[in-house]
Amino acid sequence: MRILYVHDNCYHVGGAETYLFSLMELVKESGHETYFFSTDKVKEEKNNSAYIYREPNKNRISSHISHYYFDFGVYNALRKWLKKVKPDVMHLNLNWKYPVSIILAARSEKIPVVQTIHDIRVVCISGLCVKPDGEVCEGGFGTKCLKNGCISFKRYLYNVLPDKIKRYLMKDTLFIAPSRAFEMKLKENGMKNVVYLPHFIDSSKYEFNVENMERNNILFVGWLGRHKGVQYLIQAFPSILKQIPTAKLHIIGEGEERENLEKLVKKLKIEKEVVFNGKVPRSKMFEYYQKANVVILPSICMENSPYVIHEAMASGRPVIGSNIGGIPELVEDWKTGFLVEPRNPNQIAEKVIQILSDEKLLREMAVNARKRVEEKLKVEYHINNILSIYKSLS
Repeated sequence: MRILYVHDNCYHVGGAETYLFSLMELVKESGHETYFFSTDKVKEEKNNSAYIYREPNKNRISSHISHYYFDFGVYNALRKWLKKVKPDVMHLNLNWKYPVSIILAARSEKIPVVQTIHDIRVVCISGLCVKPDGEVCEGGFGTKCLKNGCISFKRYLYNVLPDKIKRYLMKDTLFIAPSRAFEMKLKENGMKNVVYLPHFIDSSKYEFNVENMERNNILFVGWLGRHKGVQYLIQAFPSILKQIPTAKLHIIGEGEERENLEKLVKKLKIEKEVVFNGKVPRSKMFEYYQKANVVILPSICMENSPYVIHEAMASGRPVIGSNIGGIPELVEDWKTGFLVEPRNPNQIAEKVIQILSDEKLLREMAVNARKRVEEKLKVEYHINNILSIYKSLS
């Protein structure tokens, strides 16, 4: 088979790219041809297997039309690429930059489309699926988004028509949901063609050695946006330090909230105990996982199947995660880590102290975490099922 993978980013940003690039490698190793299409504002690149289309500079109005409605340049470039590589299936991953243009190009060439859902934006315009008061939302787009205070009136007007267009064009798309939580949420919002297929991770590539841990080392990895809940982890830290004075928090990642988070750290006078490491190359990430005692994901949004949890558990590290979205499907409370309620610094502090104060518990959770990904996120299971999906469409 010949499979074309389409993705918003042509470089590594986060878990979606980790999954996609690993999948492409596996599919190729299985004897199939893989191709790639993406866009970028800086570079243009074209070879036998990949085409990165360089987006021209546009004014505000043109950019709005391109993103929300149609971009002829992207549409035309992708159509030409489809004619050249003649894929049996087009596999979308993140497709938020030019969704209409991408889908129309595939439809014009009669290419079947499958899309892996990496975030909840497909059914929630805010990308959180959580109301301002913290209550999980049923999803969907309409005037309720205004009433709940999730979006502004201007953003509502921008999105109401494009949302209807995208939904119509995607009616024949087969969606892959990596978590049961997302599978249910998609079906609740009228998407009928949905299959559940968990992500995978090759745990053999992650060293598992509890002796490598640095005592009382706590780790967060992810985008520094409000939806990731890092502010609540930082708020929990003074309480942690009262019980574990040598505790240290390493924060890896960049994002629009970094400056505010650094101000919060200074306000709480914990600058020496909280280290902002910025964006770290993937080759270095293994070292951080090895040094950590526990990895924390305090999200306040509907997470899907966060790759940071996969990597932490493959490294044999317990995880403390918010009890929301797909996180409870990965983190087994009291076995591979702890679940806490979103926006609850007190619970975060309590569970961190519990793990760091009990060496036996920490080691048991480390073993259980590694075992769980080995059993539940097998490479072979994922690749066999994804190829079956491709064959069913081609």
